[in-house]
Amino acid sequence: MWSELPALPKGLAGQMVGSIGSNLIVAGGTWWEGTPWSGGKKFWSDAVYGLRPGDKGWRLLGKLGRPLAYGAAVSVRGALLLVGGQTDSSVSSQLLELTIGGAGIKLRELHRMPLPNAWCTAGVIGDRLYVAGGGGGFPSANQAYRTFWSYNLKNPAEEWREIDGWSGSPRFLAAMTVVGNELYLAGGTDFGGGKRLFRRDAYRYNMKSGWSRMPDLPVALQGGVAAEYRGKVVFFGGNDGSWGDRESDAAHPGFHRGAYAFDIEAGTWNRIGDMPASLVTTGIAKWDGGLVIPGGENKPGYRSSRVLKLQL
Repeated sequence: MWSELPALPKGLAGQMVGSIGSNLIVAGGTWWEGTPWSGGKKFWSDAVYGLRPGDKGWRLLGKLGRPLAYGAAVSVRGALLLVGGQTDSSVSSQLLELTIGGAGIKLRELHRMPLPNAWCTAGVIGDRLYVAGGGGGFPSANQAYRTFWSYNLKNPAEEWREIDGWSGSPRFLAAMTVVGNELYLAGGTDFGGGKRLFRRDAYRYNMKSGWSRMPDLPVALQGGVAAEYRGKVVFFGGNDGSWGDRESDAAHPGFHRGAYAFDIEAGTWNRIGDMPASLVTTGIAKWDGGLVIPGGENKPGYRSSRVLKLQL
């Protein structure tokens, strides 16, 4: 059952989402004044907002060191890790640890990634952080990565380790989640013939056996989110590419709203429902007994402040 939580103070996309203790966290993001195709201007946020169970509205917890968006976020050990992303002038290679202390937030920079990377995915198994895909280029991605890195959170001084990637193409704006001791990666976008290619292929990573190919998603999904839900891997929403060359069209209906569950035992995908709104280029967090998707892009160039919660 979906419900709505208090709206964000501002409609955002590209924000990094997670939880620290009882706090739901939204960090950074972007918004537009006007639209990309009408001479509008894009802005980057440095705000970190928090919401606790029962709150009537979001609180400003503090600010990042600089505006940041389109990074990956992972909740771990009382902290939120912010992985890469894009500033208002460049692509970042930073790995930041965000914690809550006293009346505000604290930021600590850990070991930088081997390359500047935005629009990537990340997950944690045990003491290791894994970062898959992403891309470089500013102000928009012009290079998709097939990189797969791991980092030892128990020993922050250790170098990043590069691991063989999945068998498919490079991609950014894919979605990834962890179930048990395995990573599940699917969807995203890469380039071919000067155009974006919307991907359906899906992969599973096991620490012992490496990558294996899974059945494809029923539809291509770019910029959606993924999480474990009732023992299944679920991918929520995304851009399916059906309006890929007509994003400035005023008739654009918004993005795909389907939720697709992968049954690990049966090896099959099933559509288990639809989201109330088409929110992409956002994040998802397990918080207060549910999965929460705060804000995102609800159609090209438009940001939403809606906060959706799926009860577990």
